Amino acid sequence: MKSFTAFLNEEESITTWYHGSNNRNLSVNNIVIRDDSERMFYGDAFYVTDDISLARLDGKYIYKVQFSGNFYKTSSLESIKSFGTFKNFLSIAFKEIKRDILDKVMGNPSYWQIKLKLSNKLIKEVLVHGDSHTLAEKYIEANLDELFDRYADNQMGLRDAFEEMGYDGITDGIYTAIYNPETCVKSIEKIQL
Repeated sequence: MKSFTAFLNEEESITTWYHGSNNRNLSVNNIVIRDDSERMFYGDAFYVTDDISLARLDGKYIYKVQFSGNFYKTSSLESIKSFGTFKNFLSIAFKEIKRDILDKVMGNPSYWQIKLKLSNKLIKEVLVHGDSHTLAEKYIEANLDELFDRYADNQMGLRDAFEEMGYDGITDGIYTAIYNPETCVKSIEKIQL
């Protein structure tokens, strides 16, 4: 396993990281980690980025953050089995659902008509035309909450696994996910833009 360590007081290793937030008074003591975000790249964590323009996407207040700890260095989401965003998860799920859904619906059309909330007309059309695309869209629409739960479970499982291996978070060089900001974050300073 490759690791990346951010050292706060070694001049050659100091990097400025940014965090965007709508909290106007963010401090180490009031960081809130949400487990309902659609952008849990590396699990539920406090995210910082080395690109101030990316931080601006997350909130109107920009903070300069310094932290230290043992961070796993990854070069891709795939290498650590991360879906990245919920949108990416849905894209992958759509392909898998599309591959199998038509056979399932043909095997028990009345069950799937109710489960996917399809009109009589639509169920007949998709079966006649073999329209797995529409069926996959309807499946995702009808099961969005369940699919989000699967996404969140996977992403939060990343955090659990990396913490068990002794890491304080994950970095890809652009984003860093800090799992325990109360121990890793050394300073947060709001900056004026």
